Amino acid sequence: MAKTLKIWNGVGWGRSDYDKNGNCLPTPIERYCEHVFVCAYSKAEAVRIFNAVGGDRISISEINNYWSDCWGDSMDGIEPEVGVWGQQSYNDKPVRLYPIEKRKY
Repeated sequence: MAKTLKIWNGVGWGRSDYDKNGNCLPTPIERYCEHVFVCAYSKAEAVRIFNAVGGDRISISEINNYWSDCWGDSMDGIEPEVGVWGQQSYNDKPVRLYPIEKRKY
């Protein structure tokens, strides 16, 4: 039986990493995300790829208790595939954070 992709959205807050002097390090989640969208084959994979974005840490418990299991209106037109997207405010287009796309500068 083929695996089915699952989708979640929630707030991108968590515990940040710190440098050797105890200063909070900015993370992609903090820079880009008022809201995050995650697509994965399981909650365990969702946690792994969300935490790979850098800095913030979530657990399956956070997904179970605080996140919605839907794509959200902001993701209209974006096909579900394994990844993490972030959105600074409701009117912004979500930015793909994982895997990082090659961007033209």
